[in-house]
Parts: sequence; structure tokens; C-alpha cells
Amino acid sequence: MITIEPSLAWGLRIAMVVLIGLALLHKLRAPLEFRSAMQAYLRNTVLDKESIVSFLSLTVITLELAITFLVAVAWWPLVGAVALATLFLIYGVAMAANLLRGNALLDCGCSWGADRQPATWHRVWGNAGLSALSLLLAVPVVERPANNIDLFVAGAFAGFVIILYAISNQLMANSGRLEQKL
Repeated sequence: MITIEPSLAWGLRIAMVVLIGLALLHKLRAPLEFRSAMQAYLRNTVLDKESIVSFLSLTVITLELAITFLVAVAWWPLVGAVALATLFLIYGVAMAANLLRGNALLDCGCSWGADRQPATWHRVWGNAGLSALSLLLAVPVVERPANNIDLFVAGAFAGFVIILYAISNQLMANSGRLEQKL
């Protein structure tokens, strides 16, 4: 059976909770901004109705809150991992659908509101990667006592994943801006 080192599993869990938690925090801080972003994604579709946009906005926030909790507490690692992977895939599919419809000026929401960043195909692939990475949370952890080195490695790995996300996020933002100017 395949297993994962506890320190890597904890580090990945911490990183994912931070990433999804920051996304959730941005939505909770600016719900009207999130609602208008949701409306922009649904523009010119059968779902482009006030009541549906409001319902979906509230649903996404509720789901992100539940998924953040599931991933953080790890009571049901498989459920949390699959839910998080599905959430990343849904975001990727939403961006892809809009890009295919020519609606490329959308804010992807990847910067947690600090800066508008256009939805791009790089973002779609990035979400697919985050989805795959999320599934590692379902891999059973090696059963052994934890020590101080495990805690250090978990923190370092979480920091590495978060920094890697921030760097790739900035590179994709720059790429998207360049594509818009061309």
C-alpha cells in the first residue's frame, strides 16, 4: 500500500488550508465583489439570473467554508481531498468555459483580491495541478510517533508550497497581462 510521510502530509494540509482559507477570507471580506465576479462568469448563460447568481455565490462560500474545515480537521481525509480537488476543478472548468466563449477579461480571483488578474489557460492548468496535489491528502499517512523534526519539515514544506503558489501565481498574472496587451 502507498503511504506518505506524516510531515509531508501535514505540510500539504497546512498549505491547502492556507490557500483555500485565503480565498474564502477574500470572499467573506468583499461578498458584493465576489457576487459580481460570479455574475461575470455566468454572463450570457442560462444561469445569468439575479436569484441564481445570489444562490450560487452563497453556495460557493458555504462550500469553501465546509471544505476548508474538512481539510483542516482531517477526520475524513478522502472526503476532504476529493472535495478540495473537485472545487479546484470546478474553478478551472468555469475559467475554461469562459475562455472558450471569448470572455477572457474575467478576474480569476487567484490573487485574493489584491490585484485583478485575467483568467487564462495557464490558470486552468494551474487549477488542474492544484486538484491533483489535493488528492495527495487522501493518501494514508505512515503510522509513527511525531517528533520535532517532523514539525519543522511540515512547516517548511507548507511554506514551500505556499511560496511556489505565490511565485507561479505572479508569473501567470504577468503572462496574462502580456497576452492582453498583445
